[in-house]
Amino acid sequence: MILARLAALALVAGSAKGDQAYPLAAALVADGQLYLVDLPTASARPIPLPDLVPEEADLSLDKSKIVVSASPKGERRHSLYLIDVAGGAGGRIERLETGLTGDQDHPRFADGGRSLLFTAPSKSGRESHSNPTRVHELRLSDRSVTELAADPGGCQLASVELANGELALVSTSCFISYRLERTVARRAKAETLSSLSGLLSEVAASPDGKKLVYTNREAGGRAFYVVEGGGPARRLATVLSRTDRMQPRFVCPKNLLFLRGRSVWTLDSESGATKNLLSLDEKPNQGGNAK
Repeated sequence: MILARLAALALVAGSAKGDQAYPLAAALVADGQLYLVDLPTASARPIPLPDLVPEEADLSLDKSKIVVSASPKGERRHSLYLIDVAGGAGGRIERLETGLTGDQDHPRFADGGRSLLFTAPSKSGRESHSNPTRVHELRLSDRSVTELAADPGGCQLASVELANGELALVSTSCFISYRLERTVARRAKAETLSSLSGLLSEVAASPDGKKLVYTNREAGGRAFYVVEGGGPARRLATVLSRTDRMQPRFVCPKNLLFLRGRSVWTLDSESGATKNLLSLDEKPNQGGNAK
């Protein structure tokens, strides 16, 4: 536990200035349980969700709220829930009404925590070629929902991020980034900036918008790539994992957390180095050994 905390503190200390704009933590889902993982203390605490099965989550920059896509036990449709964790585990849980009847997935905080991005079909019913998944934005101030863009290939969206005015979408076959220009009516125009082919699955954007890290399914596991400043993709590392969703999340300027089985790992977006931070099978508030 002590070694894990020392390694985590070394990662934070070695990052560039500006950590105050980063949460130094992440909300991750493993085996139907939501966890709040803290980098400086190399610890994880479960967040109780009575009668809900979480699918994917995101933590606000100020670490006060978690948005999660979840379904009530015994049901399949995913809805969005906002959890107040400022006062510790067991905070208030609010179901967000979007007016959409399809699955609502891949939630992300955006616009400094003032809004949420998520994916959902625009029409009632499940996703299909005639009812493709689209990206929506929910303003937390008035709970208004605006449709932003559709996946250009009509493929299933795997992940979505918004950083520095760019909307990054990842489908099962391509990576696309959009430049958003909002009008007073909060509509958006989308212009395709770049495309990378491959069997992509997830993307993480740094809050300053300077880096995008995505995973690519390859023989033997998942490969991590980084894109900086609109330049070419650079391979970082390959991780052996059978985990369908590794949930990479930036927690400070250069480091990400990601899930590998029941363990939380760190990834250096500059060197590609990975480290085992902790095991989720440890008791709450205790970390595993760094390797």
